[in-house]
Amino acid sequence: MTAPLHTIHSVAALESCLGRATADSTLLLLEDGVYAALTPDAIPVRALYVLAEDLAARGLSSADLPAGVTAIDMKGFVALTVAHSPIAAWF
Repeated sequence: MTAPLHTIHSVAALESCLGRATADSTLLLLEDGVYAALTPDAIPVRALYVLAEDLAARGLSSADLPAGVTAIDMKGFVALTVAHSPIAAWF
């Protein structure tokens, strides 16, 4: 088993997720969850990603992201799902 991947679909869901995430977890922020990427200091995980399409849909870009947050495309999203197990979705 590899490190878990948590997909976060809203800022409100992030708090619930962080109660279960571990230091080796990877988080992928989707939909309105991308807003949490703007203040990542409170997110103690190994890797933090955001879906670039969802950033763009909200008038944001990778240039708006602080250091340590990586924007990925759909191909990157698929690669994360292949590389991680288990996967948990938070809404």
